[in-house]
Amino acid sequence: LVQVLKRAGKAPAAQPFLPAAQAALIGLLAEGSSVAQDVGAKGLSVLLDCCADAGARDAIVGALVQYLAVGQRANAGRSGSAFATYKELSDVANAAGQPDLVYRLMELSAQSALWNSKKGAAFALAAQSREHLAPHLPAVLPLLFRLRHDPNAHVRDAMQALWAALAPDGRAALDEHYEAIVAVVMQGLGDRLWRTREAAALCVPELLTGRRWPQLKPHLGDLMAASMRVLDDIKETVRAAAGGAWRSLGGTVARLSDKGAGASKAQAEEVLGVALPLLLDSGLQASAQEVRSGSLTLVQKLAKHAAAHLRPHLATLVPALLRALSELEDPSLSYAQLHAER
Repeated sequence: LVQVLKRAGKAPAAQPFLPAAQAALIGLLAEGSSVAQDVGAKGLSVLLDCCADAGARDAIVGALVQYLAVGQRANAGRSGSAFATYKELSDVANAAGQPDLVYRLMELSAQSALWNSKKGAAFALAAQSREHLAPHLPAVLPLLFRLRHDPNAHVRDAMQALWAALAPDGRAALDEHYEAIVAVVMQGLGDRLWRTREAAALCVPELLTGRRWPQLKPHLGDLMAASMRVLDDIKETVRAAAGGAWRSLGGTVARLSDKGAGASKAQAEEVLGVALPLLLDSGLQASAQEVRSGSLTLVQKLAKHAAAHLRPHLATLVPALLRALSELEDPSLSYAQLHAER
């Protein structure tokens, strides 16, 4: 079917059969075989180029988007978690304001073992797809950045392949779209879906690596507050991901305020001015033990690395630490106090 579409799909006689061909190819997306899924994705990308007019194009795009939106649950029994990949691709395309981009994204995601066996063809396909998607990269790449960390292995691997195809220099792409990516991650940290919260938390360390204070200044407070919330998430895997995000934030705050690491006095005061109020007023006063413990650990780290710059904050820091003595105290000492007279 794919070969027929490639060779004769644009012929007038073939146009009435395109909706039926799409229905057949969509069915392959729900198969358990990765080869069948890749053939279906490849075929759908070919089918889009066969449409003779805008009306036919809009009709098949609408049919595919509708199917992906409602078909995941219906096909879960046959497809397992693999079908989620195509639903996520549809969401990325819709977020970019171009539903027909789902075909181009599928084209790239289909470059797994089947198509990579012919390296030259796969490379040409990726180059052609990048050319089609180039105008939409500012909207597509931020979502792909988060989806690269999705807990679903099928989604994660497909999005990683897409990111590699669309952004060969990942670091440069992150630098270019940093503000948009941070916005997507921030939104994800507060999302109602646990998968999105977990993926966003896993993104945080990569967002912070090697960043300087002027770039992080607008986002540090929001990232810390959002990470505190997911430290107390209802799902264990989200809490674990948030723990990694919090440790990365702690290391970044300590680095940016450490005189020994080259932080100036003015920069350290700005960093501590953002971090300490959150830690003392929200973190140490939180009801969740994980948040209190993480905040106290970070305060201790700052006392070690930024001691020279803490003087303006001593009036609030010392009382907060005194109130937190119960967290620092060895439980055996509390037991001894209670039973000293027995």
